[in-house]
Amino acid sequence: MRSAIAQLLLPLLSAFVASAIISISAEAQTRVTAEPPSIPLPPAAGVPSPFAQDTFELAIPVERNVNISLCVKDGRAKVNGWSRGELRVFADRGHKFDLKVMQRNAETGLASWVMVVARPKIEGAAVNECLEGDDVELEVPTGASVNLKGSDITVQIDGIGKAHVRTLGGDIIARNISGGFTASAGQGDIVADRISGPMNLLNTTGNIIIVSSGPTGPGDDLKATTTSGSITMKDTIYRQLEASSISGAISFVGGIPENASYNINTNRGSIGLSLPSASGFRLAATYGFGTLNSEMPLNVLTENIESGPIRKLVGDIGPGGGATVRLSTNSGRISLKKM
Repeated sequence: MRSAIAQLLLPLLSAFVASAIISISAEAQTRVTAEPPSIPLPPAAGVPSPFAQDTFELAIPVERNVNISLCVKDGRAKVNGWSRGELRVFADRGHKFDLKVMQRNAETGLASWVMVVARPKIEGAAVNECLEGDDVELEVPTGASVNLKGSDITVQIDGIGKAHVRTLGGDIIARNISGGFTASAGQGDIVADRISGPMNLLNTTGNIIIVSSGPTGPGDDLKATTTSGSITMKDTIYRQLEASSISGAISFVGGIPENASYNINTNRGSIGLSLPSASGFRLAATYGFGTLNSEMPLNVLTENIESGPIRKLVGDIGPGGGATVRLSTNSGRISLKKM
């Protein structure tokens, strides 16, 4: 019986083993002949790698009072003054650029006007002047004038001659400018610290802060305007000053020069002045939904209470004097305090 069963099972076992061998062989052949996984090839010539993280730097000798123009698309832009007669530009994680000399001094041959221009990302493409990178840094002579514009960038400038900055978004911080400062921002704060010369600051949505600044010559004035934000001025000694906000408070801390003319107004917000106790000037105040409070001696000359909430007052603070200060708010209080 057992011999008969073995004779019946032996052909079945042989067929099963043969089938398994054929299956394993076929699978092994499939593994050997399958295509290897694809490996990304380097980009063709003229096509930038999307993973490029280059740093790039250029430098050229320039005049001490060189004019420098550049555009930075986004990231951070820093401009520092140094004692060398050289312009150095450094970009981190950005595309390459050129220093295009627009004009040279006829006597020295040194560059007096330089534009920093981005190279095309693809060879033969149209030139886009704006630099791109996480950080763009410039080292410029201390007497240089810098004209910088950008989209969404944070700007820091320190220790140069003049600066003109225009951005759509991001903070603008300027320190130690010796020959005037102009700035325009769509969104973000503007900070001006130790600026000499005329100043014109314009902001749409953001605050303006001005500290320890003043004129370098007769006629230098200060203008600060914001649509939605506060304006803070401390130790500014301009004889001509205009500060206005549609929606925001305005504060002034410091003395008022002789024969100065100050115009400070806000549509919705308070106005506060902190002054030396010996201050003297003519005050003209207009206020609506709010009050006027003065810790300073105030001699009221005229006061008109018109129909509605608007009130107008003219008077002398302290001994009076040649300076005139005009304060106006439609909705907010006016306060004059002693320092």
